[in-house]
Amino acid sequence: SCKMELRWISGHSEVEGNEKADELAKEAAQGKSSPLEELPLLLRKTLPVSASAEKQAYVSEIKTMWAQQWELSPRCTRMEQLDKEFPFTKFHKIQNSYTRA
Repeated sequence: SCKMELRWISGHSEVEGNEKADELAKEAAQGKSSPLEELPLLLRKTLPVSASAEKQAYVSEIKTMWAQQWELSPRCTRMEQLDKEFPFTKFHKIQNSYTRA
């Protein structure tokens, strides 16, 4: 049995041990964590992925698939003669510069 206590510590507040905790968290994120057998049973399972990270990965995958299909399309060759930045690069740059307000 292992007793563990979790506490929230505000970042960059010069709390003693905060820098060490930050360093250890970064190591864990890089896969340099404790051996599995030393972890509490609860932490030995795969942790859930955030919805935001899942959505980001999904959108990236869809964009990659679309780009591959576009490259194989006969329209790609024709459109490149008109505009090398097609499809929609200029439009997206302009669109992303606007705020939602």
